[in-house]
Amino acid sequence: CGQIQTGAFLRGPALNGLFGLGLGNQSVPSILANSGLIANSFSMCFGSDGFGRINFGDKGSSDQEETSFVVAQS
Repeated sequence: CGQIQTGAFLRGPALNGLFGLGLGNQSVPSILANSGLIANSFSMCFGSDGFGRINFGDKGSSDQEETSFVVAQS
């Protein structure tokens, strides 16, 4: 999570943090998978309690639901 915001981050909405979850080879899941540490997958879960979690290298928990992720070609 961000503690001290500088530069362009001062002129817009406050960020709670940045994390590399892009689709390319420079994303956190891809780097970890290419290093042989995890499978190339991640899941995010937002609970009704207001807390969320992210899991790397797995398919999530058995009780979670899915939302499709579609990448639009431009």
